[in-house]
Amino acid sequence: MTNNAMKDRQTTPLDRSRAPEPGPLPKFVFPPFEERRLSNGLPVFIVEDHEQPILSIALYVRAGSVHDPRHAEGLASTVAEMLTKGTSRRSATQIAEEIDFVGGSLMAGASWDALTIGVNVLSKYASTALDILGDVVQNSTYPAEELERVRLQRLAGLRQAKADSGFLADLVFTKLVFPNHPYGGQALGSTRSVERMQRDEIAQFASRYFGPENAFLVAAGDVKPEAFMHRLEEHLGSWRGASRSADFLI
Repeated sequence: MTNNAMKDRQTTPLDRSRAPEPGPLPKFVFPPFEERRLSNGLPVFIVEDHEQPILSIALYVRAGSVHDPRHAEGLASTVAEMLTKGTSRRSATQIAEEIDFVGGSLMAGASWDALTIGVNVLSKYASTALDILGDVVQNSTYPAEELERVRLQRLAGLRQAKADSGFLADLVFTKLVFPNHPYGGQALGSTRSVERMQRDEIAQFASRYFGPENAFLVAAGDVKPEAFMHRLEEHLGSWRGASRSADFLI
């Protein structure tokens, strides 16, 4: 800053009677992406970025907490948590060990409108990531013993949350703003709904909504579209399931 500019700044009085004018909006250019489709119809969006040897993959299923039945609040988030707790090919421990061995991470969660399964790895381990992702999406068994562990953890979390004023305020706020809409429910469930939740409900929710026609996949990072689509076809091309779009269960 020049001396003259500093003097002008010091001598110009601030007008505190009105808010300052907003600055210009930052310019954001969305990176280019390719849209492909697997043989089973699953839409795939690919964003190439070779700056770092990292690959992020996320599968979005159009079924979130708004699709929880009224008597089973927290069902979608429990389904997401149970996806990584065992398949017909791997136990929960094996899933965790395999993704840890390649320095990656595997996540599953549910928002109000979608359930997401994501994996992040070094790009050279793309095949391992897709193998695990395909396994949990298509072959999860939702073991009863794992459900009991998830249930105990969820109940403990709810008890702790009830002592949090912020959580209680958010709960009341959503119920007042969305009194007759699923957004007014509890995404993590209530103590009663979590205690009553059964494995069959989890399996039925997945069977109802999981399928290539009710989902899409996004891959971003150090990836070549042709090679990636070939690998993806191997691991998710045979996926079959829900042939209808999710609707509100209200």
